[in-house]
Amino acid sequence: MSMQAQTIIIFVGSFLFAFMSLAFVFIAPIERLMLKEWLTSGGSGAGADDKAADNAAPAAPTPKKQEEIKVPEQSFEPGAEVPEAPDSESEEAADEAEAEGEAEAESEVEVEMPSAEEEIDDADDEKATKEEVRDARVLMMKFLEGALAGLMKDGLRLDGVNRFGCHLFLAGAAEVLTRTGGLSKGQFVGVLEKCVAVLGTDRKMARQFGKKYEEYLLEPKYCDMFRSGATAMERFAEDSHMNVAAALGQALDEWSKPDNKGDSGAPIAVMFTDIVGSTRLTEEHGDDAMQKIVRAHNKIVRESLRNFAGVEVKHTGDGIMASFKSVANSVDASREMMQGIAAFNKGASEIPLEIRIGLNAGTPIAEDGDLYGTTVQISARLCDKAEDGGIAVSNLVKELAAGSSAQFTEMGELELKGVSEAVKVYSVAIN
Repeated sequence: MSMQAQTIIIFVGSFLFAFMSLAFVFIAPIERLMLKEWLTSGGSGAGADDKAADNAAPAAPTPKKQEEIKVPEQSFEPGAEVPEAPDSESEEAADEAEAEGEAEAESEVEVEMPSAEEEIDDADDEKATKEEVRDARVLMMKFLEGALAGLMKDGLRLDGVNRFGCHLFLAGAAEVLTRTGGLSKGQFVGVLEKCVAVLGTDRKMARQFGKKYEEYLLEPKYCDMFRSGATAMERFAEDSHMNVAAALGQALDEWSKPDNKGDSGAPIAVMFTDIVGSTRLTEEHGDDAMQKIVRAHNKIVRESLRNFAGVEVKHTGDGIMASFKSVANSVDASREMMQGIAAFNKGASEIPLEIRIGLNAGTPIAEDGDLYGTTVQISARLCDKAEDGGIAVSNLVKELAAGSSAQFTEMGELELKGVSEAVKVYSVAIN
């Protein structure tokens, strides 16, 4: 072999080595395999692209896999919103050559995997992981399909309370798949998000529920609903012919059934009001002036409680604790209270009145005319976190206040005294 030929071979080999090195840094895992096949196949010049396309074709999603994804979409009742699934028209993608097919596969990874950093470089491992997620999604959708089919047949209408109960039921079911299928937290959230969205819940709220559902399990009633879903999924995984609708229906009956202490079983709203700067006002203006402020506060708050079916639990000295069977009513009552305070301050009052309001929802313990438990504690802490003249509510209040026209603005996840985990908090627009 001539010196010139050896030089050309060395140059080409060096170029291919450098090109592959850069590709493994900047090109996605699936495309790396295609590139490696092309570079190591020995093909060059005319016909090499055709060979690469032939080698890459098997990497596109197979019809069998896409039929599995499509099962729940085919069998859902008309009118039910079905979560987005990978595009079933795979033939078109296959006809458009390797690049588009591989881009579709990579898109699936982004949706189903927790994050880009967790992509698996090895093709077989990556494929197995995606198949596990697909299997979990298909099983969950069949589970949900069976539940909804029975409930629709019985004519059940999902109000905000029952919908939230279904969220907890599905979370319990999905958690079983996390344990048995080895799904990550991110994959669990993705599967649960799609199922919760079928119930008519906004996608963003559905995803937030998936991330924060464990906070709700502090309430015994919510935990029972979660366990019911887990038990139903364990049975369904063993026998796909079990009556999921009956299991969910029974769980919803328990969800709304009064317990031994007379609690309605459904979530209620707990409100705390607080006069801003009450100690300072007493020091600056005296007890008599402060009492006038307290009486004005009491009148405004109690009038709104009457207007929105609220119940005064007790007076706290510089505020009132109240409860509402309707979470939406509690939000609207809070807004009316703030509007009443503004009207009072425009009057002849020498001392301006300013209050804060905190709202949380749950199933508190009722005893001797008072309310206790985590729900109450969080409500009181939210009142402390509210801005002067503002209303602070928990994420659960926002989710259950479907009947209110209020506008919510996220304040972030806040640390509350006496509460182990940060709580997502929203402020409420007064007007």
